[in-house]
Amino acid sequence: MKITLGGKLSIAIVVVCAVSWLLALVDDYHVQVYSGYAIYALSFPLGWLSGMFSGGHGGPPSQLYLYLLLLIPNAFVLGYSIAGVFHVLRRVFRFSRSEA
Repeated sequence: MKITLGGKLSIAIVVVCAVSWLLALVDDYHVQVYSGYAIYALSFPLGWLSGMFSGGHGGPPSQLYLYLLLLIPNAFVLGYSIAGVFHVLRRVFRFSRSEA
């Protein structure tokens, strides 16, 4: 079975997000800030929606669990949408390989 480009991108997004969460535990301020930026960017459509409905900081742990659970389909949405955009751009900017 061949893994498609969307599947590869989804797995890469999950790995980068997991590494960013682990780097957020490091005791260096700059590492924490930049890993927070990475987490913020990688949680774009679904993570932002869960944050919007969670009601701010200091909520119950169930809101964190909801956010983390939404990151799983979020990786697939991001991976396959990036692959779809790449596929469309490849069709639009199709170059001929033979030169006349």
